[in-house]
Amino acid sequence: MARLKSNLLESGMGKIGNIVFYYRNGVPCARAIPNNYHDKKSEAQLKQRQKMQLVHDFIRPFSDFIRMAFKEEQSSRTGYQSAQSYHLKNAIEGEYPNQYINKNVALLSKGAIELPNTISYSENDSELVFTWDTTKSIGAMPTDMFIVLIRYKDNNGEYFITGTQRFKGEYRLYKEDISFNIEDIYVAFRSYDETKYSNSYCLTSN
Repeated sequence: MARLKSNLLESGMGKIGNIVFYYRNGVPCARAIPNNYHDKKSEAQLKQRQKMQLVHDFIRPFSDFIRMAFKEEQSSRTGYQSAQSYHLKNAIEGEYPNQYINKNVALLSKGAIELPNTISYSENDSELVFTWDTTKSIGAMPTDMFIVLIRYKDNNGEYFITGTQRFKGEYRLYKEDISFNIEDIYVAFRSYDETKYSNSYCLTSN
C-alpha cells in the first residue's frame, strides 16, 4: 500500500503499480501502463519500412561522400537527405518482402558533369585497371577528377578521389589498398574546382 501526504493528482507526477499520474496541459491525468505492447503494422507500413532500410544500408557506407556529391542546387536539403529521397522514389524495385535496390538506377553522386561515352575496368594479380573514352564532350572538362567507390559484401565501403584527370583515360588501383570481398564498383568524376559532380555509374551491375 502506498501512503500519500497529499492527493497525488494535485501534488504532481508519480506511479502506483501500473497506473501513471501526470499533468497534460495543466490538467491532472492518469493512465494504465499496458502489460504488453502490440506493434502490428500494415503491409504498406512494412513495405515502407523495408524501403527505408534498403536505402539506409545502401548509402550509409558512403555518407561522407554523398553529403558532398549529392547536394542539390536551390535546395535546403542536405546531400544525404537528397540521396535518401532519390532512392526511395526511383531505385527500389520488386514487391514486398522481396524489394531490392536496382544498381543501374542507384546513384552515389548526382550532377551535371557528363560521364565518358565508355568506361570499363579489368583486373590483374595486383591491380584494378580503369579505362575510359577521352573524347571531349559538352559538360565535361579534361581536368575532371576520376573517383572510384567500392562497396564490400559486408555492407561497408570506401571511396577514392584519385587526382587522376579525365584526359589521361586510365587509372590503376592497387589491390593491396582495398579489401578483397568486393560487391560493387561505382565510378564518377568531379570538377577540378571540386564544386560539381557527375552521376555515378555502376561497373558491376551485370
